[in-house]
Amino acid sequence: MFNPTKGKVYMGQNLIWVMILLGQIHGCESCIQKERLALFELKKYMISIATEEESNSVLPTWTNDTKSDCCRWEEVKCNRSSRRVTEIAFGYMNLKESSLLNLSLLHPFEEVRSLEIAGFSGLFDDVEGYKSLRRLRNLEILDFTSNNFNNSIFPFLNAATSLTKLFLLANNMDGHVPIKVGLPSELRDLTNLEVLDMSWNGFNDSIPIQGSYYTTILQLGKDLSQNEFSGEIPVELGGLLKLHALNLSRNYLSGEIPRSFSGLKNVESLDLSFNRLHGEIPAQVTELSNLGVFEVSYNNLSGVIPQGGHSSTFDATSYLGNPLLCGKPTNKSCNINNVQGPGKATSALPLSESFVWQHSSKATAVTGDSLDSDSQVLLNFKSYLESWNPTERGKYNEWDTEKQEVCQWPGITCTPEGSRVTGISLRGSTISGPIFGNFSALTQLTFLDLSSNTIGGSIPDDLSRCHRLKHLNLSHNIIGGELSLSGLSNLEVLDLSVNKISGDVHSTFPLICNSLVVANLSTNNFSGRIDDIFNECRYLKYVDLRYNGFSGGIWAGFRRLVKFSVSGNRLSGNISAFMFRGKCNLQVLDLSGNGFVGEFPGQVSNCQNLNVLDLWGNNFRGNIPAELGSISSLRGLHLGNNMFYRDIPETLLNLSNLVFLGLSRNNFGGDVQEIFGRFTQVKYLVLYGNSYVGGIYSSNILTLPNLSRLDLSYNNFSGRLPSEISQNLTFLILAYNNFSGDIPRKYGNMPGLQALDLSFNRLTGSIPASFGKLTSLLWLMLANNSLSGEIPREIGNCSSLLWLNVANNQLSGGLYPELTNMGSNPTPTFEVNRQSEDYIVAGSGECLVMKRWIPAEFPPFIFGLESLTKRSCRSLWDHVREGKCIFPVCPPGSTVGPLDVSGYLQLSGNKMSGEVPANISQMKKLSMLHLGFNEFEGKLPIEIGQLPLVFLNLTRNKFSGQIPQQIGNIYNLQNLDLSYNNFSGNFPTSLNDLNEMSKFNISYNPFIHGVIPSRGQLATFGKDSFLGNPLLQLPSFFNQPGNNNSSSGERDNGREEEEDDESAIDMLAFCWSTVSFYVVALIGTLVLIYFDCPWCRCFHSIFEKQVVLKSFLISCWIFLIKEKA
Repeated sequence: MFNPTKGKVYMGQNLIWVMILLGQIHGCESCIQKERLALFELKKYMISIATEEESNSVLPTWTNDTKSDCCRWEEVKCNRSSRRVTEIAFGYMNLKESSLLNLSLLHPFEEVRSLEIAGFSGLFDDVEGYKSLRRLRNLEILDFTSNNFNNSIFPFLNAATSLTKLFLLANNMDGHVPIKVGLPSELRDLTNLEVLDMSWNGFNDSIPIQGSYYTTILQLGKDLSQNEFSGEIPVELGGLLKLHALNLSRNYLSGEIPRSFSGLKNVESLDLSFNRLHGEIPAQVTELSNLGVFEVSYNNLSGVIPQGGHSSTFDATSYLGNPLLCGKPTNKSCNINNVQGPGKATSALPLSESFVWQHSSKATAVTGDSLDSDSQVLLNFKSYLESWNPTERGKYNEWDTEKQEVCQWPGITCTPEGSRVTGISLRGSTISGPIFGNFSALTQLTFLDLSSNTIGGSIPDDLSRCHRLKHLNLSHNIIGGELSLSGLSNLEVLDLSVNKISGDVHSTFPLICNSLVVANLSTNNFSGRIDDIFNECRYLKYVDLRYNGFSGGIWAGFRRLVKFSVSGNRLSGNISAFMFRGKCNLQVLDLSGNGFVGEFPGQVSNCQNLNVLDLWGNNFRGNIPAELGSISSLRGLHLGNNMFYRDIPETLLNLSNLVFLGLSRNNFGGDVQEIFGRFTQVKYLVLYGNSYVGGIYSSNILTLPNLSRLDLSYNNFSGRLPSEISQNLTFLILAYNNFSGDIPRKYGNMPGLQALDLSFNRLTGSIPASFGKLTSLLWLMLANNSLSGEIPREIGNCSSLLWLNVANNQLSGGLYPELTNMGSNPTPTFEVNRQSEDYIVAGSGECLVMKRWIPAEFPPFIFGLESLTKRSCRSLWDHVREGKCIFPVCPPGSTVGPLDVSGYLQLSGNKMSGEVPANISQMKKLSMLHLGFNEFEGKLPIEIGQLPLVFLNLTRNKFSGQIPQQIGNIYNLQNLDLSYNNFSGNFPTSLNDLNEMSKFNISYNPFIHGVIPSRGQLATFGKDSFLGNPLLQLPSFFNQPGNNNSSSGERDNGREEEEDDESAIDMLAFCWSTVSFYVVALIGTLVLIYFDCPWCRCFHSIFEKQVVLKSFLISCWIFLIKEKA
């Protein structure tokens, strides 16, 4: 029977549960893990393709705070209830040349509705190809503004069938608009499209039209402005019945305004300005009841402006630049000239009008003679900038005539009497989009600085009409196209450095040479010859052409400059003696990184003001010119990576101001000259990569009083290391020689030493305990010697020591708890380096150092160690030396890496033993731990899961016990090798959460049991990662052909099958032989036990303690039973 009381209680309980559930319906606190990881894949990809200047500022707000809601990060928005990512917007970033967007990185964002991405040159997807965007089924808004895309992206776009808004403005598209039926790149499948913006491109020819096609899709807007369309406006556009906005401005369109526009009943904005339209404005415009914006300015229209309807709401600015238009609201009376139209009038506007409007196809120059006209141009400029920068704005945001006088506006300078604007300085003002096209209207403008922004596009022709301009700085932007500034004959300073400008420069030089003093074109894509372009530049003093693609011979007149730098180009030929004849004003001559040949002329001594001579990375040969010794002002002499030979001239000792002497990678050899011990003024001496032999005692090279950095690596020096050494050394690099004997204890008495590299020698003895006094030491490199003994516990006092490599020696002892204190506080050393005023130019050995001190197997650096250039090595070196982040390393439990440098501990290939201490967890900056090929034992502490590791290698030790589940918390772990140990217990499934892991090996830990998941990260590895573990249950597809070793590279299927069989046979044979051995051993033991003797009992006791062997016997029996079944 139904009990009412119980029923009420039951209903009350249900109501309570419902209330609790409703209270919990508030959404997650952060985005889902899958999308969080995908966001970081995107960030890593963006960092990998960003320029050096940009790489450390990519998405800086993505921090390592585990409490941070990734849905609140910049450029990301999420659904409030599901917390799925719905919007991603990458702002304008400086990317490397021809960077492509990998669309597959967007696939995890299944609910994304809006994408805004800029700065790329193309799209790709190695798996999905053109169909990639179809995976984003909820994508409605795609904004590809300000990229470098060409027409090749249209097949990709056609797959995004859910799109309603598509923005392609400011790209490099050209030719026909791809909408004709039958073209492979058409957009015919975008049947939901409402807004299409293809403005600011290079589309040309007439506007193609498929009226029925557009009528069915376009509802809100169509923007084809800022292109090169010509011909008449198609009458079919009047059939876009659902259209709300149409913009055809700034093209070459001619003919009359179609009367069919009367059919645009829903249009609210119609912009036809800056074209070549003629004839009368159709009276039907007055019938467009929804029209709120109407622009026909700067055409050749004539006749009476139609009145009635909404026409009365348009002011005179809608009709500017059409001198033959009359009537309201222009307040011009209509006469025979206006009515007759263009070609029939005898005059346009009277000269008494305030301004003369000069129209061009791309921009309009407004010339005037008052501050009022200048202020109007600046306000137009402000509006233009605001249209491209709707949120973050610079100092121009404060321009307001009602609050301040024009000459008091931030970034604006005027003539002394305040009558005209003469200067604009908007450096670092978060400006994006193309360059404003009407600066020539400021007829007194002499100074323009728009540097350090993200301005794109090409340099407009209008800029060449700023004839009074003296200073033009557009550096550190993303400007492309070719250079054409031939009208700037009064220019004194030109800085276009760090952009993407290409082509030849002869169209600009020598036409702007009349007054030019400074020309900086560095870090662009210029090409062609430079041998005569500066001949007419009589006042030129500073020329910087570094990092371009210039070729041919050198400009012979460089000696009259103060600074001339052509580093990193493709120049070739000889440097002739006559180039230094006559007066020489040079202070800096940088010819590095080219292909110059022959002997370098001694006549360079004619340049008595020379401070820096950089010949690095050419093919100069012969003797170093002795005449260099007469240039008393010389501070830096960079002769590395050439083919100089024979002795170093004694005359160089006369260079009393010489600070840097670089002679690396030449053909110097024999015993090291004693002359090196007499360069008492030198701070940096770089001699690596020569063929010097013998000892270095007699040269006294290590006792130079001012020496800070000494690099003698990659020679053939031998003998013992000198014990007497300069106390001022900060970098001592003696690697890759044949030094032998002990390491002198006095090497621990250098308080400022930051790097000691003695690796790859024949050193013996122990590591001096005195090294514990080196509190500034960042790098200690002792690998590949024959060192013995323990690592001194005093090394733990090295609070700056982040990078320790003692691999491949004969060291014993353990990883003592005291050692985990090293590297605990490197900040003071980094601060010293950040404040250092010493400057060493690129090419001073940084590449060799980076490749040697950062292991090749260190995952974050695999991407480019072999492709590092002189310039990139220098940048990377400075970042590491100053403690700046190179790559993010995520702390356990977080998917965000801190902006902090990380270190490593490399102890592999020794005889070290004992347990890993639990307090290893305090090494918070450790990202690489290599203990492989030692004799470590015991359980691995669970605290190891608290380290921000990228690389963990424990192979070939004696570790036992369970593998800590906590390793699964090291989200950034990419390389994990636990093979050849005695781990036991359940396999930790938490390792399946390590989504970054690309290398994994747990082979030959035969006591591990459990099930390897068939999905997730572990399933991406082949069974070679699990060999020798008979108790592990592997996914069934591991036994299929082609699944042998997915982590070890690609092999053909036949070879994989063969190796699968071999590995199975090996394990079977191994187990049979092992079991047979221990059966025989057991029988022998029983026989020995039968004889009751002391040594027999001892043997019996030892055997009883071998629990590991017993367990292994059991596992082998199980394996054999399985094989037989």
